[in-house]
Amino acid sequence: MKLLPRSLPYLLSWGVLAGLMIVGMTRIPTWLYGPIDGDWAEWNAEAILRFGKPFDLSPYSMLAGMGSMYAPNLPWLNPGALVLALPLSETTTSLLSYIVYAAELAVTSLVLARALGFSWLTATAAAQLHLYLLFPPFSAALYLYTWYSLVPYFAHLLAVLNLALVVLLACGRSANRWRNAALALAFVALFVIGLTSAPITFLFAAPAYIVIGGSVMIARRPVLAEWGWKLAALALCLAFFFGAGLTSYYLGMVATSGRTPAGSPAWEQLRSASAWLKLLREHELCSDPRLLLCLPERGAWLQIATLAGAAVAALTRRGDIRAVALAMIGYTGFVHLYAYAYQAGWLGPVSVLSSHFWILSSWPFMFLLAVYPFTEAPWIAVPGDKRSNAAALASVTVNAALAVLMVVIVVHLFGKPYDTFQIGAYRAYRIVTMAAVIALLALAAAAIPPRSALNALFGTASPNARLRQVAMLAFLPALAIVHLSFGARLAEPQVRDAALRDYLKAQAAIAPGAPFRGYATTIWEDKDDKIKAGPMQTLGASALYFNGRPYFESRYGETFTETDLWRLGVPTIEEYAEWTSAQAHAFFLRLLAPPGAHVHSNYLRGYVIDTEVLRAMGVRFVITDAERLDQPAPVRAALSAPGAPDVRLFELSDVNLGTYSPTRFETATTADAIADRIRANKSRLSEVAVVGEDVPAATAQARNATITVERDGIRVEAQSDGPAHLLLPVQFSHCLTVANGAAARLTRADLFLTLLSFSGKLDALLEFRFGLFADNACRLRDGADNKALGL
Repeated sequence: MKLLPRSLPYLLSWGVLAGLMIVGMTRIPTWLYGPIDGDWAEWNAEAILRFGKPFDLSPYSMLAGMGSMYAPNLPWLNPGALVLALPLSETTTSLLSYIVYAAELAVTSLVLARALGFSWLTATAAAQLHLYLLFPPFSAALYLYTWYSLVPYFAHLLAVLNLALVVLLACGRSANRWRNAALALAFVALFVIGLTSAPITFLFAAPAYIVIGGSVMIARRPVLAEWGWKLAALALCLAFFFGAGLTSYYLGMVATSGRTPAGSPAWEQLRSASAWLKLLREHELCSDPRLLLCLPERGAWLQIATLAGAAVAALTRRGDIRAVALAMIGYTGFVHLYAYAYQAGWLGPVSVLSSHFWILSSWPFMFLLAVYPFTEAPWIAVPGDKRSNAAALASVTVNAALAVLMVVIVVHLFGKPYDTFQIGAYRAYRIVTMAAVIALLALAAAAIPPRSALNALFGTASPNARLRQVAMLAFLPALAIVHLSFGARLAEPQVRDAALRDYLKAQAAIAPGAPFRGYATTIWEDKDDKIKAGPMQTLGASALYFNGRPYFESRYGETFTETDLWRLGVPTIEEYAEWTSAQAHAFFLRLLAPPGAHVHSNYLRGYVIDTEVLRAMGVRFVITDAERLDQPAPVRAALSAPGAPDVRLFELSDVNLGTYSPTRFETATTADAIADRIRANKSRLSEVAVVGEDVPAATAQARNATITVERDGIRVEAQSDGPAHLLLPVQFSHCLTVANGAAARLTRADLFLTLLSFSGKLDALLEFRFGLFADNACRLRDGADNKALGL
């Protein structure tokens, strides 16, 4: 019964803050799943729900990248993603999704904080600050880092890791073996949930938990039996990992991704003290200040607050909290050293794990330590004779300096809101009103008589403790009211003219069980360099499409690319993802880009319109600002808008819909040589294919060929009067298998397309088999192919 009164101030604080966050989200719905990564993450989950099979770690995509792999951020055990399948409007499902993500992150953060020995006040303040700074809508006000607008499923992964660490810390501490066994199994279950929710990002989210959790375990000095239970739980996880074939899964992803840096780590520099000293002395770490201690970045003040809180906790506490504090200080130092090596290019393939992920992993611990001096307010006593005036003065000086630092941190962390909205600064009346409300509430709590029944609300008779508790619980809800008073709003863009998108949806959209009718592609000519102009020019040629999204959305209400088309069910040869394939990039750069073009690995895009090559790739529709193509093609839609180039939709004829049936083959073994042979045979790509191994010529051609889209694959049907071949407009992989046992053979052709060989009547179900309990060595063979091709 005593628990309920004590919880009321916390529940009231959470209720008010949650309500204000929801109000704010409805005002800026475009900040939920924001462009570009957030919009992609939402679509990715929706597409897997529609086209994928449960728990398939390699969901197959005909929508993007020509039979590429959706990023395996699976929704099946992720409640925030499952909400997106509800039959409601996109705005409603996005809002509900964020509510779920925020709730699971908040609750598990509280559980973790309490398990580590932090007070309820510290746990609550840390969880609230985490949501306030990084979750919509107030991440839009302070713009510290828009991570949860871009990758909200990361909240689910941190929630899983929060619980996993709590369970592992408790495992083995009980005298009851059944309880320990249940905790060990719970840890394994959480490991599997995290791994199958996002197998790549889950590992990227784990480093801080490993370091800090390990430090806490060692500091506790557990008995041998407790270590046995913990090691048993970890061993079960490793057994699942290796037994499910996940070693080859990860190595295969690294071997085939266009994002994986070439070359090996710079071991000589990494082992050289002089090389490190030179790097630390000469390299400007803050050239990329994201998530690093780089002033005047707002996020740097969070890091300063974390380190200050860690220092205070290390000096004033014992046990778990001191272990967390010391580990966090060491971890932060290591991350900054890692960032130096990462930016210098010393890490080779290891740099897939960027320095940013090391910080992202530590957020729950960062916020706990950042709020610690505010919620615990310990007095730091300088060592020395307690009766000495000098020691007393030193203690006063240290604590006064800490108080000043805390004020400076608050001013810089919460100052200058809504910079990106350009809607003004704080007004004096807002600050005064907020301060007055918090002060009145805190003073009212402090003034409660010692024997009053109202003390049950706070669990303490100390006026100072009540004052601090009320002030901390009221601060963020009051600040939320202030930020909402700015009136920031971002409306959903309205499509100016839906003629082009409506035509594409009617003529090209796919669904499970529906025929493949050709891809669309979007290629901007940008004669006057107006589309490419803007930020992120370091992306090279890819800046054309990065900046093209907001350029066209602000003028036409749509971007004419990527998720705008994919949500209509329109498949494209383009792809945006972390794991676009190296072989696809090789083809696009050699045949659909100007010589020497530099592109970002996340963007698989074309830059040159070559209709012969596009036809062979299965492209039926070209969206462009060009007035005409390199060959005659009818215009199916034309749009215009003030201050923008016209946008036209061209339709190509004689397109490869899985209908090209080559009878002659030329051999080439490197990507450059293959591209040369494709150029030489551009006018005959329906008859001639370039292969890397001998393929016998055929006299028969396939007829009545069709491709039907299936969940996690495609069905190919055709007929022939003898041995024949089909050039399928899908990416080749050794993991692409004939799942129904049809008599068909798959080989690589034209660098990255799939050649299907058969005879007679064909009904082949092709599926991409790569994931749990699969022969994942197939992806390693793809990586070996890339090396042989010179990629």
